[in-house]
Amino acid sequence: MKILCLVLASVLFSASIHAQDRGFSNDPKARNAALLVSSAHGLPGLDYDIDNVEKMATHSASGFTVEKLEHGKGTVSQIAKELVRMTDSSDASATFFFYFTGHGGKGTVYAEDRSMRISEIRAALEEGRAQWGPMARLTFVVDSCHSGSLVDPLRSLKPDTFFNSPQVLGQEMVDEIVETLAPKRGEAALYDSLFAFVSAQANETCLAGSKGSAFTVALANAWSRAVEQKYTVEQFIADTQKGTKGSHPVARLVPAELAQEVLVP
Repeated sequence: MKILCLVLASVLFSASIHAQDRGFSNDPKARNAALLVSSAHGLPGLDYDIDNVEKMATHSASGFTVEKLEHGKGTVSQIAKELVRMTDSSDASATFFFYFTGHGGKGTVYAEDRSMRISEIRAALEEGRAQWGPMARLTFVVDSCHSGSLVDPLRSLKPDTFFNSPQVLGQEMVDEIVETLAPKRGEAALYDSLFAFVSAQANETCLAGSKGSAFTVALANAWSRAVEQKYTVEQFIADTQKGTKGSHPVARLVPAELAQEVLVP
């Protein structure tokens, strides 16, 4: 069972929205790359998660070239190596998509060999973009156990009454991931703008079943309807939220106008 599916879908856009900006990628014809990672440690159905997300990534409206690390290959060093390699691109309009499904812990995702912090992921992304500048968009999705603590590592130091609603905690997660990925003083920007989507709070339960993890299944189902019905980003988020049945997904869109873009034209 997965305790909490936090899903971070961090999609990065330029500060001003252009007509071609949509969906998971800034430009489906750019050199878009996606790294999809599963690390089961006993969890069932993660092959389905990877397959579901691969279908979204390779759709003509997304246009990603996909690399997968699964079946024991998703070690910390290999994840970092692929993050650097795949983001090392001079294509200014390209999008990078990182997806992880598996266990998580206090501020981490659980790779095959050890826990990996967001700061390590960020460092690899920065290394890959060092000579090229910010990427046009970054899509960052994590579906992991106990993942609310991924973006709120100080949660254990706060009284339970602090978290007076799932929505408040969800917004804290979104704010924390934005801060973690934001450029620090004197540093070059990693991206132009950000969309963060958080699926649930740290003390909520999200099941990993034989057909995949609850959040990613809901995400894939919402994507299928988005293709058929030409959902906006806002509608896609709302549909995913309904499909999680029991958790409390929260989204943050920067710029906010992204909500009105059509996800799959």
